Amino acid sequence: MKVKQDSKEAIYEGVLNLLDEVPILDLSVSKLKKHTGLSTGTFYYHFPNGIEDIFKSLFVKLTSRIRNEVYQAAISAKTIDETLDALVTTYFNWHKNNLRESSFFWRVSESGFSEIRHLIQKEYRSLSTKIYEVLCEQGESEGVKVISPNILDAFLYGAARELIHSWIGRGRREEEFEKMRVEFIDALHRACIDKN
Repeated sequence: MKVKQDSKEAIYEGVLNLLDEVPILDLSVSKLKKHTGLSTGTFYYHFPNGIEDIFKSLFVKLTSRIRNEVYQAAISAKTIDETLDALVTTYFNWHKNNLRESSFFWRVSESGFSEIRHLIQKEYRSLSTKIYEVLCEQGESEGVKVISPNILDAFLYGAARELIHSWIGRGRREEEFEKMRVEFIDALHRACIDKN
């Protein structure tokens, strides 16, 4: 079983390694076979439907990791302000510190695969629902109201995603990163928290 698991990880590594050389829509099982040295049977054992299965599986693996890291950071926080800071900082830092994985995440999310677009929405909705519950619990003890879960969902799925994407597109400049993070936390706070 270890050999099979190792070969699956080798396929994921192959995808991440080839992204610098091959546009994502040109990536194929045959190119991955050549790069990894794995047999056709190994690929189709793990991913019976070929390249889109590989992309979906790797995407789920990465988004699950992000979601879990963000959620753990959020539930470790004690106040709404700490939770919002932890949420944004963990998400942004993941993209800053995992360049190959982040690059795959953005390229595959723009690839036009409808199942992957559906997975993106599902993952973000799952995360924003959990975070909303944490914020509501904290809001009760702080005497503030957390606005609609749809606002949080829109920020996490839309605004955070697009902001990170534009930062990546501008070359991942370090000097922009901290300013972007702080401004986004402030915007998220103003959009989601009603102190009246």
